[in-house]
Amino acid sequence: MRPVATCKAVDGVSLELAKGETLGLVGESGCGKSTLARTVVGLNVPTAGEIFLDGQKLGDRWAKLAQCDVKMAHAEMIWTDVDAMNSDRDRVVTWNWCTRKEGVSWDQLSAKHQSVAAPPNESAPNIGWAAFYPHLGGASAPGEMAHIVIYPDVESLMQGAALDAQGGWRMLDDYYTSYADCGGQSAMLETIMYQPGD
Repeated sequence: MRPVATCKAVDGVSLELAKGETLGLVGESGCGKSTLARTVVGLNVPTAGEIFLDGQKLGDRWAKLAQCDVKMAHAEMIWTDVDAMNSDRDRVVTWNWCTRKEGVSWDQLSAKHQSVAAPPNESAPNIGWAAFYPHLGGASAPGEMAHIVIYPDVESLMQGAALDAQGGWRMLDDYYTSYADCGGQSAMLETIMYQPGD
């Protein structure tokens, strides 16, 4: 029987990145690049060592909240009630994946979002609205971008649905007809890890 070679992947790794810095990992197949990335984002639990983000140790809470899908994206906050967002971490969030209509530029889409958000509707039941743009891992995303609307609770989500039924659908109809094809909202309970005040 032939002896099997063993190797220690991700052994003795130490990284420190300042805000805004980018790091590229290069190495042979099987050396642990993916394992390191999965560990940093909380999908793997490190067997030794610690991970810090903004001075905060990422431990059990991070691992518990992390999902099995690693994706990188940026989100553009279109509107937010900062005080309400900072009052609790558990929220009801709707996602609606969209793809631009042919001939619609990103600038036109962004201008449409800003026109809807201004002036802010004080009676709106949601406390935040963001546009989410996937980058790394985005090839399998169901659209080019997603609308993320954040509600404090299920009751507020139902109020938003009622407002749509009472005429708010006209704005949605214009958006779906002229700007983007969207798959429809899906709602879920989510825990916000980093709030505007953090």
